[in-house]
Amino acid sequence: MVTAVERATGWLAQDINKGRVDLFYLVVGAMSAANLAYFVVCALWYRSKNIADHGGVELLQTSSKHNADAPPAMAV
Repeated sequence: MVTAVERATGWLAQDINKGRVDLFYLVVGAMSAANLAYFVVCALWYRSKNIADHGGVELLQTSSKHNADAPPAMAV
């Protein structure tokens, strides 16, 4: 990014007194703000799956007299 800004604008000169480093950091800050805004929009839009759905896997109940302590078997 530094090379692209230097070639396109000339803001990053060899002599720091002649360069416009403030504008470079303004662009970096604007890009960071846009990235944060995009993240917030995606985070608000995201909805997790329903836990009761079990991810599309059917659960089978086992007989209580054979193995009462075992978790239910998963059908494939």
